Amino acid sequence: MKLRRATTVLVCLLSTTSPAYAGDCKSFAQAASDAWKEYRSRAIIDGCATETSSKLARYHACSIGRFATNMPAHMVGWYNAYVGKNAPLQLGPRSLGADAQTGELLLGASRRLMATLPMLAANAQVDLKRVSGQAHVEVTICAIGEDGTSTKLTEEKIDTSKASWQWNFPKLDNVMLMVRLDSQSPTAKFQYRISASVKPEQVNIGPVHGFADTHVHQTSDLGNGGNWYGGHHTGPIETALTSCTEKDHAWNPFIPPGERIKHGKPLVDWPAWDDMGHHQIYRDWLKSAHSRGLNLMVASPTNNLVLCTALKLKYRATMGCADSEAIERQIIAIHKFAEENHDWYEVALTPWHARQIIASGKLAVVISPESSDEFPKSDGDWQHHVEKWYRMGVRSLQLAHMTDTPFAGVAIQGAPPLEVANVGKNPTHLFARDAKGENKIGLTKNGEGLVDFMVARHMLVDGAHSSLRTWDDLFAYMRDKHAFYPVYDSHSRFEALMKPDDLASVGEMRLTPAKINYIKKLGGLVGLTTRPRPAIEADGSVKDSCGGSTTSFAQHYLRARSLGMKMALGSDFNGFTNQLRPRFGKEGCAPATPTKSTRGHAFSREYLEYLTKGLAHMGYLPELLEDLRELGVDTSALDGSAETYIQMWERVWDEHRTEVR
Repeated sequence: MKLRRATTVLVCLLSTTSPAYAGDCKSFAQAASDAWKEYRSRAIIDGCATETSSKLARYHACSIGRFATNMPAHMVGWYNAYVGKNAPLQLGPRSLGADAQTGELLLGASRRLMATLPMLAANAQVDLKRVSGQAHVEVTICAIGEDGTSTKLTEEKIDTSKASWQWNFPKLDNVMLMVRLDSQSPTAKFQYRISASVKPEQVNIGPVHGFADTHVHQTSDLGNGGNWYGGHHTGPIETALTSCTEKDHAWNPFIPPGERIKHGKPLVDWPAWDDMGHHQIYRDWLKSAHSRGLNLMVASPTNNLVLCTALKLKYRATMGCADSEAIERQIIAIHKFAEENHDWYEVALTPWHARQIIASGKLAVVISPESSDEFPKSDGDWQHHVEKWYRMGVRSLQLAHMTDTPFAGVAIQGAPPLEVANVGKNPTHLFARDAKGENKIGLTKNGEGLVDFMVARHMLVDGAHSSLRTWDDLFAYMRDKHAFYPVYDSHSRFEALMKPDDLASVGEMRLTPAKINYIKKLGGLVGLTTRPRPAIEADGSVKDSCGGSTTSFAQHYLRARSLGMKMALGSDFNGFTNQLRPRFGKEGCAPATPTKSTRGHAFSREYLEYLTKGLAHMGYLPELLEDLRELGVDTSALDGSAETYIQMWERVWDEHRTEVR
């Protein structure tokens, strides 16, 4: 598969007052040649260079995925040392990417920016803006290939009566991008802002097929210090799924009333639909779901610092509790899983890449972290971490989870431990409720900055777990500043169909009329949760004859269709929730299991298991859709939800977005 992708370019900035060399790419040649030599050497050491017929894909893994934390930092360090030996003045590393860098030319000075990572893009755009000053400036932009050849992309004496300039270059495959700014005025100054953005190749291969799940905690066994879940997401089944006792994992006081952890033998005692303590996304179950229609999955690395710290009091945690550490551990695990299962599983970096993945018969996976303390001040600027995660393949992000963050207020929920954790983290949260008992904290100034940062990188914003006030603020911000940029809710259900006890437990985390309106107008979607709660009947076409089963899920699906909402599944597997109960058998609502389909075909083994086990693990997701069809429900809106998600993702790249009506 030939992939063109967006790549943030790390650069170092050189300053000199030596005479300008107008239009000269050769001044970069030796430095570029040395940078390429170092890059190739490091790629071999790290093991990320691959032999491939496409030169574009040779170093793909080196700057994306689990290698992304090493290569860019190494190259910046190497270049700093290189510049120290070969230039009269070093100003340190700069980033020529989505965020503009500022600078100033004085006394006929020259500025040179040289990328230390290859540029791989279907289209690269360099933007230069004049902040102040009237110096005459010449701009030279060059591309240096791996073989040392240099290509002058443009040479222009800019008209300083203008305020901004823009250059576009198609198909920069495996080149180091170089920018040189030469002042032609010995006395006048020129203050500037410069940035670069890249666009992936927008491959037109038509609609994809299959359904999507927008909220799955595939690597949750690596979160919370590794102490909560029994079982692992990958590995040989005899070691990944082993027998356990209450002493092995999970602390029962954390289990909400009415829910449980089933210890014992795997595939006998667990997994189960009402089991919150054992892995439900083992490799073989996930692959089975993919083989029967799951073609897009949003993988959400997750962690809870408060829970992890408490668990350490009882268990010997072998993993750290910090959110940033736990999230990166899981991102790396997802990429490792992709390498080990490359024949059917691949991380998607753009919507068009996702189309290519699905068209090739694989499961397209979007990485979207979910935690409450992702960017602690002790770890430095949050911008650094978002950029780092972007390089690691993250393409979606939540603004809040379980507790308030510096970016947004969290949806207040009915579970007391969550409120205790929130107040413990931020005592002012105790006074943050309004007259209706809802969180008064909305989108903060830092939150606006985070949104801007994500929009510049074409990342998807997930509003799940955000307070209703945050949703109000987020909609207004996306409408007024970002031209109806889409926001989605990865796992939720409709307020109008929730019974009183369900409303009391879920608090603000529900689809209100306002949120429905926001999601629709912005062109987002909702991931319908598979949490087992009885529902008010949507339109009478399907009776909720077995509360908490497929019949309850059907009500929310029918409501979404009647409202014209775009949707997918939002299972939240391994997210501290149980799943849809069975309709038949000893834990169902009817003892006798049907043996014949009302539609004239034999039941599959998987479907018969689903009828008596419920949604016990990821492998039964296709059977949920089959059960809806058995109830007489038209499932086409879910059957094609992989395409729905990708269309939403493509919308973030649309420069002519308008309100969806």
